Amino acid sequence: MALELQVPFCYTEQRASNGDVDYLLPQALKGLVKGKRVAVVDDVVNAGSAIKATVLALERAHAKPVLIGAMVVYGETACEIASRGNLQLLALEERPSRIWEPRNCPLCAQGVPLEGRA
Repeated sequence: MALELQVPFCYTEQRASNGDVDYLLPQALKGLVKGKRVAVVDDVVNAGSAIKATVLALERAHAKPVLIGAMVVYGETACEIASRGNLQLLALEERPSRIWEPRNCPLCAQGVPLEGRA
């Protein structure tokens, strides 16, 4: 997308520690975003963990996230993140989420194992 818009591009890197997953902005890119208005773009947003962590990483680098963009947004999480951060949300398609808490999961209720499922 950045190439098409002819604007600078940066990224966050997924890092795992103590069982948690976070997304961090590489040190070398922090100067690129400092003081800039930025868009956070992902192909698909469902649980929203990558978007939330990326917005936080950009704010810590003194950038100003203004927009979340995605090809597909599942559920309400992206909208909630956008609302809390006063960000605009643009998605090509919106669909209902298929993420359930274990107590509400229809497969869990039927005793269907998740391992090996496509």
